[in-house]
Order: sequence, then structure tokens, then C-alpha cells
Amino acid sequence: MHVLGARGGVVRLGWLWMGLVLAGASCSLTAGAGAAAGSPVTIRYMYWGGENEQSAVNELIRRFEAANPGIQVKPENTPYPEYGDKIPILLASGAGPDVIMLPPYLLPSLAAAGALAPLDEFIARDTSFRLDDFVVPARSIFRVDGRLYALPREFGPYVLFYNRTMFTQKGLTEPDASWTWETMVAAGHKLTEDRDGDGQMDRYALGGVGWINHYLPFVWQAGGEVVEAKTRQVLIDSPASVRGLQFYADLMLKERINPTYDELLRGRVNIEEWFASDRLAMSYNSRIAVGFYNQFKDLDYDVALLPKGPVSRAMLVDPAAIAIVAGTRQPEAAWRFFKWLVGPEAARLMSTRNLLVPALLSVVRSEAFVNPDVPPRHDLVFVEAMQYGRTVPLIPEWNEVSGVIGQGMLPVLRGQAGAAQATTQMASRIKQILSRPVRK
Repeated sequence: MHVLGARGGVVRLGWLWMGLVLAGASCSLTAGAGAAAGSPVTIRYMYWGGENEQSAVNELIRRFEAANPGIQVKPENTPYPEYGDKIPILLASGAGPDVIMLPPYLLPSLAAAGALAPLDEFIARDTSFRLDDFVVPARSIFRVDGRLYALPREFGPYVLFYNRTMFTQKGLTEPDASWTWETMVAAGHKLTEDRDGDGQMDRYALGGVGWINHYLPFVWQAGGEVVEAKTRQVLIDSPASVRGLQFYADLMLKERINPTYDELLRGRVNIEEWFASDRLAMSYNSRIAVGFYNQFKDLDYDVALLPKGPVSRAMLVDPAAIAIVAGTRQPEAAWRFFKWLVGPEAARLMSTRNLLVPALLSVVRSEAFVNPDVPPRHDLVFVEAMQYGRTVPLIPEWNEVSGVIGQGMLPVLRGQAGAAQATTQMASRIKQILSRPVRK
């Protein structure tokens, strides 16, 4: 899941929790009412997600259908790697679903193609819908040319999970907002141990797995970027981007405070298992990891902001956006289900299942999200992280571009090439991709 901004560039989300906007209101929708007129209708909802997401979606649909007996919802789950390619084809063919989970990097091209229904008229006619309950950027980052095309169900900022037991054992202060790259590395050397002298680490400080969601924040923190989306200028080979990528690789290769890529590939180090068994001190993840870690009753952990880099503090924010497909034959039924998916009941359910961070102020302030009896203690770090949130470049080719970066980083993570050499090759391939006509 990636975020999208109205100007087609990387969104710097700013402080999410300040300011309110009043939503327009009037009468309820009547066009294509279907169920409202008494004849039952079926709408299709297309989304991606694993078992936890599917279970939650099925429960949401069950509750929605009970509250709206004239509307049936057919869920269509599609694996994420295929989703970004499949959605534009379905919508262009006219055989698409009625409501979709939207990979936000597709928003500019789908909006330009007229494939998504603007939400402004729906909102203006529905007095029950509270746009002012959404965090401020949610009301603007999904706009194109002033029109609102989607709203987030939730956000997924990546933060630093840390094992409190390991920090206590080493007499270290727990991570906080003062942490920098240097602070993290210094603490990492104290937390990493080869206990039996066999040359293999028995404990590691960091749990980066060589995934783009893990190293992209370090690029931003160094002042770099992959692609400037508005101008489509390739920046992955800039000195700042190289610095961020090399720093990430050096955590494995030079500092030796993160498992090597080959250790991870061979399965010698399993990040989740090591973290839960006091063998891994820190891991990068979103709130979706909370449900897994809370299964381990003896695990004492908490969360903190990612460390500040040499230029800025930056974190990846990963929202799940919901949109209505233009041309749906059941616009009111689609709108009702859309409202349900982005509404408070859905947000509370997702929060209690530890699925990311709700986009609604009323829910994020409630015990459904912040529960003092359930770890982590500092759940509001996920909220604070949004102040520094950024998104992937909002370009239709992002899936292909990110694949180039992922492949290009493999020799860097294995110590077979430096980031400067690898990014030169990445930049060349990305420029070729971006030189093709933009798919709409």
C-alpha cells in the first residue's frame, strides 16, 4: 500500500492531528438506489491482504449486510503483487468492481482516465458523513485537481520496535526522539553478541530484512529520493540517496549489527522469532506486527520513532485507501459500503485487530486504539510518526521501479558492489521505464 498526493509528488504529511475541515451536507443520494427502492443488489469489493485482512473484511461485510439487508457484497481478494497491474485493466474494460482498495500510486493515472468516481458529490449530499473526523491530510492527499477520489481506511507508519529486556540487560537507555543514526549504531554494537565465539552472531541489534520499505526511510533521512514524481526526474543515484542506501547496507556489512542478507535468505535468522525470544533488539515494522508480538506473553517490547538522519527524520507511511469505481451501476449501494469501510465501526474493528492506524480522530483517541493494558506502552508513537510521514513516489510505474531497486540492491546488501555503482545502473533502467508513455 502506498500513498498519493494531489500534486503527484511525495507527500510530506506534516502534523496530522491539527485542524478540522467541515464537510458539506445536504440530502441523501437517490441515483441508482437499487436497494433503497426495495430491489436487492449485489456490489463487488476488490482488495488485497493476508488472512487477518480477509477475516476482518468478511466480518465487516457480515455486519454491513445485517445493517443494509437490501445490499449484498461480493469480496474479491487479489494478491498484492498482481493487484496494481490488474486494477487498471479491469477498470478500463468496464468489468471492474464497484468499490476498490486503491494502491495510491495509481491515483493520478486512474483519475485522469476517469476510472474513479469523485467523492465530493456523495459527501455533499450525505448529512451523516463526517469528513471532519478524518485526520487532516486524509482530506487532501487523495485529491487530484481539487477533487477527492479516495479516503484512507487506515495508515501504516513504519516505526522502531524494540525489545526492552535486551536494553535493560545492557544498561542502555531505551530509544527516544533524540536518537540519530550514530546513537543507533553505538547502541547496536553493545546489543550485538557472538556469545560462543564461533564467528556467528547469537544476538543482533537490528532486524532490517533488505526490503525497500525498510531502506527507503534512510534515503529520505539523508536528503535523497528515488524519483521526483512531478518532474519524473530520477534521483536514486544522487549523492544523498547513495549515502542513505550505503548506510543501510553497512549496518549489515561494516557495523555487523544487522543480520547479513545471506543469513536472512538462508533462514538462519528469523526476525520475528529472534525478536520474540530476546535475540533481536530492534526491528522496523508497522502496527500490523503488534498482533503477532502480543502472542508472546513474556515478550517485553515497545515502539519508538525511527532515528533522525543527517538531514531529517523521515518515515514511510503506508495507507490503505478506498475508492468508488466510476460508472458503477449501483452508486448509492457503493457509497453506503464505502462509508462503512472508512467509517468508525470498521476503524474500531481494524484497531482491535491491530491492523495499522485508524484515519479517524474519534477512533485514534479511543481505547480501541490506545489501550493501556495491551502492549505497546507507547502506542501513540504511531500517531507521532505521522508528523514525519512520507510516501513512495506517486507514479504509475512504481511497482516496476521498486522492482528495479530491489534487484539492484541485492549486490549492495551482499557486499558485492557499492551503492554508488549499483544506483548508476538502477538510474539507467528507471529512466528507460519512465521514458515510456504513461499508461492511463
